[in-house]
Amino acid sequence: MKEEAFGMGELFTRVMAVNLDQYIEPDKGKGIYELTGFFMNDFEKRLYTVFHQIIDESNQMRQRLSNNEIPSNEVGTIKAELAALKDKMNSVKNLMYFSISDRLNMWACNIGVSKGWKIIIPDEEAEKSETIVAIEFPQEFRRLFEMLAAAGHSFKNEEDDVDNSEMLSSMARNMMRDAGK
Repeated sequence: MKEEAFGMGELFTRVMAVNLDQYIEPDKGKGIYELTGFFMNDFEKRLYTVFHQIIDESNQMRQRLSNNEIPSNEVGTIKAELAALKDKMNSVKNLMYFSISDRLNMWACNIGVSKGWKIIIPDEEAEKSETIVAIEFPQEFRRLFEMLAAAGHSFKNEEDDVDNSEMLSSMARNMMRDAGK
């Protein structure tokens, strides 16, 4: 089955096409949080950037809808595109947090990201910025990692010269094992 059947071909290509000079850095974390001493890797920075690019696209479409700039015969199409963007945004965000949790083995706590590409642990009682807990890894990501592992892709962190291909291969193997349960 083709990658496009899962809707991940274009999205994954978009993530991998992000250059260092295009990165969108997170804002400073809100509320009280603990610094972990860890930082986002290049792959996670790309995911974060695409996540925010999709938010911007979605906001622009919503603005056009609210300003009645869309012909009435295209409103349904735009709403369908907005739904697809929401799914893509959530998928990229979940993948980013899954990558961080898996790489750092931080499954038992909420995590967030902050300015300087820092990985943080927000205080449970404090106001949080972008914090989620990955509960279930979507099937399309399992397939994506299977394809990545099978193709032997190498994802080198351009800033600290870390090769993430082993991490991705390990993630794919674990997901395939878990999927078989």
